[in-house]
This record gives sequence, C-alpha cells and structure tokens, in this order.
Amino acid sequence: MNSEWNLKKYQSKNKWIEERMKYAVKIFVKWLPLAAAITGLCGIIYLAGQQNYRLNLYYPQVQVAEDGAKMLENGRSTLSVVQTEKVNISESLALFTTVYNAKREVVASSAILDGQTPTVPDGVFDYVDKTGEDRITWQPKEGVRIATIVTKYKDGYALAGRNMREGEKLIDHLGWNMLIGWVVTMFVTFCTLYITKWQRQ
Repeated sequence: MNSEWNLKKYQSKNKWIEERMKYAVKIFVKWLPLAAAITGLCGIIYLAGQQNYRLNLYYPQVQVAEDGAKMLENGRSTLSVVQTEKVNISESLALFTTVYNAKREVVASSAILDGQTPTVPDGVFDYVDKTGEDRITWQPKEGVRIATIVTKYKDGYALAGRNMREGEKLIDHLGWNMLIGWVVTMFVTFCTLYITKWQRQ
C-alpha cells in the first residue's frame, strides 16, 4: 500500500515537472522574438558607443597635425610644431608630434620609445601621398597602440599621436556594462513573461 502511494506520488511529481518543462518551452518560443530584439538593440548601442569612443581617440591629434602642416607650409620652423619635452609613448598619455621631410626622414620629434624615435611604416606615407591625410592605429611595439594622424605638406609630413590605453579601457568597460545589462534584461523579461502567463492560466 505504501509502495503504491509512493509510486503515485512519484508519478504525480514527474507529471508536474513535465508540465512545467512544456510550459517553459512554450514561453521560451514566445520570448525568442523579444530576446532577438533586445540583443539587436544592445548590439547597436554598443557599436555606436564603441565607434564614438574610437573616433574621439583621434582628437586633438587631427587639429594638431593639420595645424602643424599648415604652419610648416607657411614657413614656420619645426620648433613651432614639435614640443621640446620628450614623450615616452609606451607609458605616457601625452600628445606627441613628429615632422618628416619629403624623403620620409625624421626632422624633429617629441616621441621616444626604447630610447629611439619610432617611425610609421612607409605604407602610411604612400597612402598619405594619395589622400593628403591618414588616420591609423599604429602599433610600434607589442602592447603599445597609438591613435595617429599623418598629414602631408609640401616639404614632408606632420604626425600627431597619443597612446590609446585609456580610451581602450573605456571601450572594454562599455562592453562589460552592455554584457551585464543584456544578461539582466534577458533574464528579467523571460521571468516576467513566464510569471505573467502563469498567473493568467
């Protein structure tokens, strides 16, 4: 008698679990379009924020490089464009400038890396010769990423750059915030839909 009662109790429990699973699957199917919309919206917000941060990484280098090129074009000396204080670009977040002649040789620079003046690849100059300006993420050394603007003037090129470290930290922080927000939103919307439909039964 006791074993029969236990069997019925076991069967009843299994039936209840089976019903809940079927109900959860049914709710999950209805929730999928909402989940897709949430995922798409979060992705759009993240990409917009990321692009905004990345574009801001190139300021004020754009102004400095373009103004420097104009000053050099008008006959001003390199000392009016390149600051005298050296910037260790692997550590400092300070803006630095470099002036190249038409042969792509460094005329003056405030940048220093491992005791030497780093220089961008020749391919950058080739592109600037065609377009007048280039915006690049320059990596002169592993782990050192520089938001760089190179502008052409009649006797050479003006370069302005700045370490991207803090900007990339902001982008990573944005990504983690969006991920957490996405997980929480997905969980809350599913639970809300599940409970609401359950109460209406």
